[in-house]
Amino acid sequence: MSGPCSGLTVLDFSFGMPGALVTAVLSDFGAEVIKIEPPKGDPFRSNPNWLAWNRGKKSVVLDLETPDGRKQAEDLAKRADVLLESFRPGITEGFGIDYGRLSVLNSRLVYCSVNGFGQKGRLKNLKSYDGIIAAKSGRMMSFPGQNNREGPTYPAVQIATWAASQAAVRGILGALRIRDRLGRGQWVQTSVLQGMMAYDSPRQMNVSFSRKDAKSFPPASAGRQTLPSLGYIPVRTKDGRWLQHANLMPRLLRAHLQAIGLGWVLEDERFKNTPTLTEENREELRLLILERMQEKTLDEWMDIYVKDGNIAAEPFLYTVEAMQHDQFVHNGHVVEMNDPRVGSMKVVGLLADLKDTPGEVGGPAPDLGQHTEEVLGSISERALVDDGGT
Repeated sequence: MSGPCSGLTVLDFSFGMPGALVTAVLSDFGAEVIKIEPPKGDPFRSNPNWLAWNRGKKSVVLDLETPDGRKQAEDLAKRADVLLESFRPGITEGFGIDYGRLSVLNSRLVYCSVNGFGQKGRLKNLKSYDGIIAAKSGRMMSFPGQNNREGPTYPAVQIATWAASQAAVRGILGALRIRDRLGRGQWVQTSVLQGMMAYDSPRQMNVSFSRKDAKSFPPASAGRQTLPSLGYIPVRTKDGRWLQHANLMPRLLRAHLQAIGLGWVLEDERFKNTPTLTEENREELRLLILERMQEKTLDEWMDIYVKDGNIAAEPFLYTVEAMQHDQFVHNGHVVEMNDPRVGSMKVVGLLADLKDTPGEVGGPAPDLGQHTEEVLGSISERALVDDGGT
């Protein structure tokens, strides 16, 4: 497999989504990824996503509870370029695969740790579930009014887990670049909590400014159902389908009104300053939009929007439908691969398209221990060569 990571050997000691996505990216771009699993296998193997997360990797079973397993892990690390782990702080020391030990054995090793709350502090040993981190970091208080009551709202999308995985990818690639210059690896650390902060910083800024100047930066109202802005209005069409708009800029919202035959409202005294309206007039205009959108089918409206060219809108799709979206397919964002366990399956494609050194989606994900003999055998052979064949 070609790609910018060709020639790199990566050991993946992680469990779950963050680590699996990190090494999936590295594998897609050419790295040899060896997934280290305990004798009973990765506990996430039963998750349907596991097959996509671990495409193109090799599976090696090591029992880190035993001296032989720890010795085998040590031998693999001596010849690896990257090691990824997602244990809670302190666990790797017990297994003999901590950075302090392995960096002495292999000074060029880039060692990456991804956990829930970081390597230090009183919460460092909490489990790295996205929901726990969302609760502890305040994200569940970021959506006031969505449940028409005070208190937290559960955010279902695992944004922090995804962000942490991509932060780890960037950290690893950056450390590899430094290694090329200085000749030594280093410890790369990130956490799901750290990934969460990037998404919540706008809310934190708004809260901070509202405390200093509530008139210019009004705080979000808690305990009250909030509706989307007119620019982001979701609507139901004549055929019962749903359409999401994203016309945040005033000119785009006005273009939307013109396209659906409501241009006259811009001459009306109540609505001429759209989108800057009183609450009463805004809600009256909302009803006009909702009623008008039920006069045509979704496809009819989309034909009008495409011809106009000034309106941002897309149909609501189920996940399976989204994987068949024209733009996904046209740009290769979704690829089809065959897995002997489930047959043909569609998976998300490469993270980025590198024209000169493209990657390739590997597959399928390995069976438990499928490559144990191959990988450990090659280590033994290389050790004999290093020892002069004795």
